[in-house]
Amino acid sequence: FAYQRNSDRAVIQERARLSGAQLVRTPLDLAASSDLIIAVTQGTDSLQAARSIAPALRASHCYVDLASASPSIKKSVADTLAPTGALVADGAIEGSPLEHGHQLPIIVSGPGATKFAEALAPWGLRIAIVGPELGKASAIKGLRHILMKGQIALLIECAVAARRYGVSDELFASVAQWYDALPFMDNATRLLRTTAVHARRRAEEAEMAVAILQDLGIEPIMTEATVRLLKRIADLGLREALETQVPESHIKAIELMEKYTNGARADLKRSKTES
Repeated sequence: FAYQRNSDRAVIQERARLSGAQLVRTPLDLAASSDLIIAVTQGTDSLQAARSIAPALRASHCYVDLASASPSIKKSVADTLAPTGALVADGAIEGSPLEHGHQLPIIVSGPGATKFAEALAPWGLRIAIVGPELGKASAIKGLRHILMKGQIALLIECAVAARRYGVSDELFASVAQWYDALPFMDNATRLLRTTAVHARRRAEEAEMAVAILQDLGIEPIMTEATVRLLKRIADLGLREALETQVPESHIKAIELMEKYTNGARADLKRSKTES
């Protein structure tokens, strides 16, 4: 069974026919017809979707929210559904149905995670339970956006500048040589460990890139942010404290560099006071 807004549209009717799903008129009808509810909405609609079905949920139901929403929203969904007694799980889709079909990777957490996985894994779904804490799956996906979407923005800034200089092929060949030399985790570990003691030099190199972008008439949005963050890391004085020796692990490096956020909080507090 499935509920879909605007289900009278021809394309929705055809998809239901092809998949063998029976469309129902309301979320309440869906709860009456099913014991496992999978909510796949826009993140902004996540809480409203839970509210719309809550009156019909019982302790026998399992409600899995796969929307791309923050952990705090997923916890609000759980709070909304708590009076019903239903099991609730927080899930995050990590692939594309266009590429993987129904076997796209899904990570899930929370009290209903096991029931969700046990019910659908036999049908070929690739579901990984990442913990009993509600919100953990959404946190993993949400934090991944920092790197994945930030990488896109950096790539655009770099690619536009390379095109203007006429060095696109040479630049990407050079970058690929560096990236392809080691697996991602090896590169990430190396960069985190060495930046703890080389942040100042890397900030200066990023400043050089800012100057190049400005010479080309390109606003260095991402690169200026890189300079600011690296300078804040450098100002921690880790290079001197560690006597230029890189930390023994990337975990230790992260713990040391995390102190830069104290400056971020101070800046935020100051800006709020000034406003």
